[in-house]
Order: sequence, then structure tokens, then C-alpha cells
Amino acid sequence: MLTVTEIAGFAGAGLAGAAYVPQISRLIRVGCSAGISRVAFEVWLLASLLTTARAIAIHAGVFIVLGGIQIVATTLIMLYATRYKDTPCPSVHLPAAQRQDGREDGQLGCEPVRLGGGQPRLRSAGAAPSPITDPNRTPPTAVPCARNETGGAATSPRAPGLRLPRNCSMSTFLRLPSGSAPIADAARLGTVLGIWAHPDDEAFLSAGLMAAARDAGNRVVCVTATLGERGTDDPAGWPPGRLGAVRKHELQASLAALDVTEHHLLGLADGALAAQPADVITRHLAQIIDIVEPDTIVTFGPDGMTGHEDHQTVSAWATSAHAVAAPGARLLYATTTEEFAQAWERCREEFNIFLAEGLPLRTRASDLAVSLRLEPAAVDRKIVALRAQASQTAALFAALGEERVRRWWSTETFVTADAARARAPRWGTWRVAA
Repeated sequence: MLTVTEIAGFAGAGLAGAAYVPQISRLIRVGCSAGISRVAFEVWLLASLLTTARAIAIHAGVFIVLGGIQIVATTLIMLYATRYKDTPCPSVHLPAAQRQDGREDGQLGCEPVRLGGGQPRLRSAGAAPSPITDPNRTPPTAVPCARNETGGAATSPRAPGLRLPRNCSMSTFLRLPSGSAPIADAARLGTVLGIWAHPDDEAFLSAGLMAAARDAGNRVVCVTATLGERGTDDPAGWPPGRLGAVRKHELQASLAALDVTEHHLLGLADGALAAQPADVITRHLAQIIDIVEPDTIVTFGPDGMTGHEDHQTVSAWATSAHAVAAPGARLLYATTTEEFAQAWERCREEFNIFLAEGLPLRTRASDLAVSLRLEPAAVDRKIVALRAQASQTAALFAALGEERVRRWWSTETFVTADAARARAPRWGTWRVAA
């Protein structure tokens, strides 16, 4: 029979093992090795091996168990630290007022539909579509959250190298019932994460949603893939470095008007997202999702709204990251309606941004998951956010007039990813000319 001392020793060994769990769990879930010193754990492992060897020699059961736990735990930590040693950890924006050095966070970014951007180039009819932007490509199917019989934590299959999804009780509660009216109140969306390609994408497609969510006290986080440094018809006067710097400042001002203070900039090259390694970018987005824990993710649909190849690529990345990191969260694709398409048709000659066949989409009202009709004050705020990005929007306002811009972009509409895939429309693709 075990003595009290031995029982206490084994209990201590168990506690020591439990102390390793959070660190190992974070390594597996987040997939980066910040704060892990491989050399320190190598020394620790060696010490554990020597201690365990001595414990075996003197038949000290408690120390044998404790040494075994330390050996297993340090080995796991070293393996994951080595695996993720080149993987950057996702950054979370901290407002300058809260930073000790007062500097502005460099990881900022978000962007809208490329209005007035670089000259598009339609993909030739015979060109093979990029595997990530192919409109016939079937995105990964999101794994639904599964609640156990007692209402506890949800479970889901694990994606290799990523994470188990978080408890999805909030997202399940917020899920739109089949056949119900679209959500008209952004407060119901919970924590919102927007994933976009260029600065101004977020303003055109979701400025009203973001502002309303923030006004309701919800958390809103925005991700932008590029600074849109090639979004100009005058590359000589606006070289990428100059335009990118301007658009970064414009974006910050635009988001400030919406009270959005958390941003991530991926820092990728404008106009070339389809050439990026999809698995690496998807993993990084999954890390951000893991940290933010959104109830709702908003992004482009597979059509890319305007047919822009960068938009379509971001849609594929966001869809894949959602499937592996938070399949219980609501995934919404920005869309346009029959009403919008008819109104825009009359202005194609004046200012056209829908340069691919089959666009803009003519989504039926009955297919919408979210439809926000902005009040005049909310539209005013959206116009401020749009005008803040003058390098991209000045030409639009000059060509169409503010009243038409207000009228056409005063409604923000979204469909669920499942509904978009079921509809499976066809559309073209265009990219910015080199």
C-alpha cells in the first residue's frame, strides 16, 4: 500500500505534468514558437534523463514517474518548437495610446473594391485558371460544430498542424435558421472578422456593418492582404512605394471613422496574390482566427465581387482558414442584388468596376443571410470612410456624384458560404496589368 508521502509525491508529479499542458496546447493550436528556447529545453531534457536514470537505479517510483513526464513533455515542446521555428506568430494590434513606446502598430490593413484602380486585364479565354481562383473549384467543406448530449464543449475533427475549433455555442446560437428573414441588425453578428484584399474593400462592402457592430459594443477586427500599391492608372506619378504609403494612411483614417481599432496587414504584393503559397497564407489566417475567435467572418465570395483575381484568391484563403480554424463561426460572402445590378447597369459607361462576365451578381432577396439598410446618419459615416480613401474613390465620386454613391452603397448584403456554393454561378476573372 502507498504511503501518504508517496501519494503526495505522485500527486505532485501529476500537477507537474498538467503544468506543461497549456504550453504544448498553445504550440499546437497557434502553430508558432514565440517564447520557446530550444536550447533551454535541450538542457532540461538532459537533466530529466539523468534524474530519471538515478531514480530507476534506486527504485524511487515517484521520481521515475516525474522524470518520465518531464521527458515526454520537453520532447514534445522541442519537436513543435522546431517544427514552427520559421512560422511568424500572428500579431494583435494594440492602439498607440496603450503602447509604452507610443509608436503606431505597423501591422495594419484592410481594403475594399478596387475602384479607380490599375488597368484590369481579362484572362484570355484559353488560359488555364489558377487553382485557387478557378470559379469551378470546390472550396473546403466546413466541418460543423457538434454539441455533446450534455450541452458541453463542441468537438470536431482536427486539421493537421492547426487547431481544434473553439466551443461554438455562441455561433450556433447566432446561426441563421433556414428560410428565415435576413439579419438586419449587425449587433446579432457577435465578434466580426473581415478579411479583404486591398484598402477600401472593407469600406465599400462592410463599412455600415462594422460601424453598427462597434456601436453595439461588438469587437470588430479587419485583415488586409495588401496595401493596393498598384491601384493607379498613373504608375509613373504614383510608384508602388509612394501609393502604398498613402493608401496606408487613408486606410487608417477610414477605419478610424468606423471606430475599428484592430487591424492586421499581411503585407503581400498587390495584384499577385494568386502566386502566393496558399497553405502558408491559410495557416496565418487560421492563427488570426484562433486569436480573434470571431462569431462572424465576412469576406468576398468566390466571384470576388468584381471578378478581381486578388479578391477571388482572398475568398479562397478565408474559406479554407474558416474551415480548419473556426467551422462553427458564420462565414458570410459579400454580394449584390438584382436591384443593385439594374441600377449599376445604367452607369457602366461612366464608371465600370464589374469587368468580368456574370457580374455584378443578382442575388435574390430570399437568398440573403444579412441585409443592412443603412440609415442616413450611417450612410454619412460610410461616405466619410470612403472619401478618406481618396486615391481610389475621388474618381468615383466625380463620375457618379455623391447622391448616386450614397443610394447604391446604402445597403450591404451578404449570403452564407453554403448558399453561395449551392448556387454555383459562373463568372470571369481579371487581374491588374503588369
